[in-house]
Formats: sequence, structure tokens, C-alpha cells
Amino acid sequence: MPQVGIEPDNDVAVFIELLLAGTSPQLIETEVRPEIFDRVRGLPVNLCRGPMGFEFHLAEELGTCGIGFGLYNEGTDLDSLHLIPCENYGAHAADGRAALAFLKKLRKDVPQVWRAIKAAWLEFDIGTDGFPGLFFSMPGYRAHRADQPDGPGAMEICSHLIEGLPGPGRNSPVADRLANLISETADIATLNHVGWMIGRGVDRLKVDLRVDGPERVMKLIERTGLAAIRQDISSILAEFRSVDDPIMVQLEVGPEVAPKIGLQFYCFDSAVRLASILDTLTDMNLACAHKAEALARFARPRTVPASSWPQAVWKRYRPSGHEVLLIEHRTVCHFKLTLRPDRPVSAKCYVNGDYLWYDRTNASSCRI
Repeated sequence: MPQVGIEPDNDVAVFIELLLAGTSPQLIETEVRPEIFDRVRGLPVNLCRGPMGFEFHLAEELGTCGIGFGLYNEGTDLDSLHLIPCENYGAHAADGRAALAFLKKLRKDVPQVWRAIKAAWLEFDIGTDGFPGLFFSMPGYRAHRADQPDGPGAMEICSHLIEGLPGPGRNSPVADRLANLISETADIATLNHVGWMIGRGVDRLKVDLRVDGPERVMKLIERTGLAAIRQDISSILAEFRSVDDPIMVQLEVGPEVAPKIGLQFYCFDSAVRLASILDTLTDMNLACAHKAEALARFARPRTVPASSWPQAVWKRYRPSGHEVLLIEHRTVCHFKLTLRPDRPVSAKCYVNGDYLWYDRTNASSCRI
């Protein structure tokens, strides 16, 4: 049974505690707190049939700030999205329902775009200011279809996304600025994600670009006009010189690019890379010691048996008496450092894991 004071039928809280199993009691106590789950209470943990994860601040005084679900363009039951408790988001409930309806409409009306985006990531903000964000994965996409002969190019995809979601529309300055950004950086970066934090307004997009090497990151900064934080970015990249490429750069794009940047360092399932990133963050005083130590142990073991589900949750998901639930291949996905002129640098960690049912009577059988 879970060791912290959570409701026995709060599926998401139980999942996260099991995901953190084997790290440290202190990490579980600071990150699995009942009050942060008001936004996702009632959400079935196996809704999306894909990876689930959460993000939390690495500073001592800050904790969990988001929970996410992966939605694959194949294998995800989008017809179950009506189960997401939009009413938990108060004034943003209508925006949430519109966003979920958009995902289903995208699959139905523009299937070539739905297939091209590979996956969507539905992120629930645990803070006080918003409904989920929607992020769309487009690894490696260049600006135009000519660069991707087997499918639509980045701007065709983004045009459909911008037009369909609640917000500015295809012909807005946001769409124009995004098109310019992709074109201006085509020789040094590729588009990795584009998304919206819907509750914070959709007049700005979050755009993740994959960049190889600090020199290209600095070229990107010059081309996007972020001179106000150029020196800070250069100093951080110097600290991370021991971390291999690539670097993911997150920009906020409105009519102009906002003076804010996220530098994202992915672990790529490498224990060596994870250790290097944690050492650097600790040396920079951006990660408290107990969280860094717990994350160093997070990926071991890779498969976490989840036999201690509360009975109420167990009965909902256990399809037969001979199957058990596993959390498979849990991993520290990436770290993000956020820089802006008016605030100190902050660091977050993103962790996730897949969950599946394993049939003990058939060693080759496992399914979600």
C-alpha cells in the first residue's frame, strides 16, 4: 500500500508513487502530495495507453508542477478522451474540452497530419493558472514538404495546428513569425516539438528546436534577437561542456520571440549522460542534493513490479487473476533550464515510464 496520505482511489497519485519506488522516501514525500492532484482527480491512469510522466522542480522548496500523458498517432484510443476531468479546471474547462475535440477532429479530417506528428503530449499543469498544454512531436522536420518527400512539411503541419486550436488562427502574426523562425534556422536546427500551454493563453507557441553544439545554439540566439540573455546562455553552455550534443532549445513565439529560453538536456537512456547532467546541476546549485541522488537511482531497476496497488484501483484495472501490473522502462527523460532577464535560472526534471499488464502464465504476453 502507498506510504503517504493520498486517497486510496487516486490512480494518478498511486502511479507516481510507484514510478518513484526505489529512489528515496524523501523524494516521495516531497513530490507525492495530495493537494497537487486536484486537477487530475478522477482521471484513469491507463487512459492514453502510452507513456505517463511528470515534471518537478529541482530546487528544495519547489515540487511537482505537471503530469503528462503520451498520445501516439497509432494505438491511442482518442474516443476515451471524454474521461479527462475538464471540470477540475474551472474557468478553463471549455478551453480544455475544445482542445480535446481538436485532437479527434485532426485525426478524422487531416489524417496525414495526425500521422506525421508522430505523437502528442497532453500535459496537466499542477499550478493555479491553467488547463493542460498540448505538445506535438515532429522530430527532424524541416520547413517545407520538399525536405520531407514522404509527408507534409513543418509549416503545413503547424498551419493545421494553429488554425484548429483555440487561439490566433492560421493568418495571425504568430503563424507568420513561426514560419520565419523555421526558415531562418533551417541550416542550424530542426523542429522537434510545437505546443501551447492553453491556460496561459494560446497567443504564444512553445517551439522546441534540436541544435547540435553550443556554437549553433549561440547562432540561434543571434538570429532570434535574444541579446538580453546571450551572456547567461553562453555561461550555462560552458558549464555543460561535458554533456554531449544535441541540445533542445525551447523558445516562446508570439508576434515576436519572447526574451525567454529553455535549454533542454536529454538523457537518451544513458546513465553516463544522466550522471554528467546531475553533477553539473548540483555544482551550479540548481539541484538540491537529495533530489539529484534520488534521480541517479531512478532508472534502476528498469522494471518496477506494481503489486501494491490499493484494492480499489486494482479492481478497476486487473483484467484477470493471473495478470500483474508493471511499470516498465522508467527513465529520466530530460532536464530543462529556463532563463529570462528578470528571474534566476530555474531547473526542472521530466521523468516517465510505460505501464503494461503482464500475463504470468505466458512469458511472451504483455499488453497495456
